[in-house]
Amino acid sequence: NTEGVSVGAGSTVTASGSTAVSGVTLYRSFPVVAQDSVSATGSADGKLIRFKVTANSAGSIGIEQIAWSVSTSSATVSNVKLYAYSDAAYSTPVSGQASDGQVGATVAGVVSGATNKTVVTSNPVQVSAGQTVYFELRADIVPLTSASIVTKIFGDASAAASAIASTQNSASNFVWTPNTNGTSATSDADFVNGANVLGLPSAGITQARGL
Repeated sequence: NTEGVSVGAGSTVTASGSTAVSGVTLYRSFPVVAQDSVSATGSADGKLIRFKVTANSAGSIGIEQIAWSVSTSSATVSNVKLYAYSDAAYSTPVSGQASDGQVGATVAGVVSGATNKTVVTSNPVQVSAGQTVYFELRADIVPLTSASIVTKIFGDASAAASAIASTQNSASNFVWTPNTNGTSATSDADFVNGANVLGLPSAGITQARGL
């Protein structure tokens, strides 16, 4: 018995079809992910991948967890760190995280191709309504010559049932909050995963870099 009123003509449209649906979830706001540019060469600078998250103009969002992998056949990648910045020049750290913009803990040892998860240390990285936060994943790379490195940031194939941050973190890759009742803390039941997030397919976004 679903019906709606068209904005243009003001006429009523009645839905028809199967009633065996699981329902619709509405969020106060939502993120849009986009890969940012990094040169295909110059991996000696330690930069693995850059991407940005924009909050819809309807409201702010928070980023709780980001899953990633690094694959290489000719280098050792260690001490991987995720940083968040408020500007496109990647120079102004966001507030609410480490003073240098680092999000979560350093991953000291990395197994090539394995999925790793960076979880915020305190509360989610906040992205104000209509604004963008810029993320950069960096690492120590040895040797600095002849290194070919492929980095991925993962989405999720399907929605997870729980709204608790800790449960979402273990079951999902990309975890965020729509800040339904104001700025959500990790203890609030207000978290969802990366399923259907614009710009972030479940297979991930990929950056390849060499010398």
